[in-house]
Amino acid sequence: MPVRPLPLLSALLAFTVGEFPTYASAQTAVFYVPPKLASRGSNTTPVGGKGTVTIKVFVHAGGKADVPSAVAKSTNHADDAAALEIARSSTYKPASKDGKPADAYYTFVLNFTGGGALSEAQSETSDSTLQQVAILERNGNYAGAKAQLATYLQSKPDDREANLLKGVADAFTDDFSAAAAAFDKAGTIAPKYRTLAGKTYANAAVAALKANDNDGAVAYAGKAIELTPSAQPYNIRGSAEYAQKKYDAAVTDLEKARDLATAEKADNHQLAVIETNLTAAYMGAGQSEKGLAAAKEVARLDPGITQTGDLIAQYYNDKAAALVKAGDRKGAADQLDAGAAAVPKYAVQLYANAATTLASDAKPDWKVVKAEADKALAIDPNDARSNYVAGVALANDKNTKDALTYLNKAQASAKTGSDADLSKQIDAALKQLGSAGGK
Repeated sequence: MPVRPLPLLSALLAFTVGEFPTYASAQTAVFYVPPKLASRGSNTTPVGGKGTVTIKVFVHAGGKADVPSAVAKSTNHADDAAALEIARSSTYKPASKDGKPADAYYTFVLNFTGGGALSEAQSETSDSTLQQVAILERNGNYAGAKAQLATYLQSKPDDREANLLKGVADAFTDDFSAAAAAFDKAGTIAPKYRTLAGKTYANAAVAALKANDNDGAVAYAGKAIELTPSAQPYNIRGSAEYAQKKYDAAVTDLEKARDLATAEKADNHQLAVIETNLTAAYMGAGQSEKGLAAAKEVARLDPGITQTGDLIAQYYNDKAAALVKAGDRKGAADQLDAGAAAVPKYAVQLYANAATTLASDAKPDWKVVKAEADKALAIDPNDARSNYVAGVALANDKNTKDALTYLNKAQASAKTGSDADLSKQIDAALKQLGSAGGK
């Protein structure tokens, strides 16, 4: 007796296009904290007179500091020897990238009055208490400065000079959210504090981004951009805008970040992170060609970053899911095929999803379903899902013998996997096919 067609097998395809795993958004900003002055050194060499000396100190990740034999900039070279002595006797806290200590340069700026050296944190207030706070900060005693400011601000919470000094102390003790709030209350930031305040707002934006406070990240990054426009705050703001699904705004900011990072001669990893975020933003904005180009650039800059493949595969998978919802399974399968071609890493899953999608149509073309499953099996002949769909297609196309071969192979592979639902579906298909074959 000939084996009857098994139309019920199509009902066993209880998969959805969403079988592909969901991934988080793109790797967000490089979380960078610059090196800091831990304690200010002293000098025995006489100061030559009024002037400003800048020294570029290389701070190693381990904390060791290399002070050059010559200053980077000086308005009075008679002060250079004293400045270098201070730099050599100072201690430094290394920078960090993504939470790990990193090598970086610390720009040490010393202002000389003729009687000693003043750091950039020197206050010009006439208030004696705040003068003492400024001295504490100049000597690297930020904890002591914060303690005195806490008492002072109880009676004068809106004092701009006190809040400015609090912003400095909080920034140098890595309390960036508190520092940003203090700088907000300080009002207009004087030019000599703009760099510190800009870095503070950028780091506060990073902290907000880590805490999933995207509105806060956008606001803080915007303030950083106003003070010190650079790649980092644009990258942070673009990342937060992506999380808010404001994809066009994210693209604009991240493209600006890329341009600035290039001009700033950022290293390949930093450039790759921005390109990764751009990949996500382009895909979110529907600019798939630009997204694919950005992903290729990531692979060139830093092959260790793999999120771009996940993002692109998810993009095609999401488009397919939307088309399935709209009733266009053929269009959905085309999107999944495009994703498989773009991201070979996920080709088996995407081709299998395409075959599943076509098989779940009201009137499947089983030969087309089988051909789609074959694309996955050409890559991984043991893939359980693809063997299952191929077997279903052959059974419905009245090829029981070959259907059993594929279904048995699917069953063997599924038993070694972790997809219990798929294993049950395969067992049910084999049972149904065996029951039909006996009639």
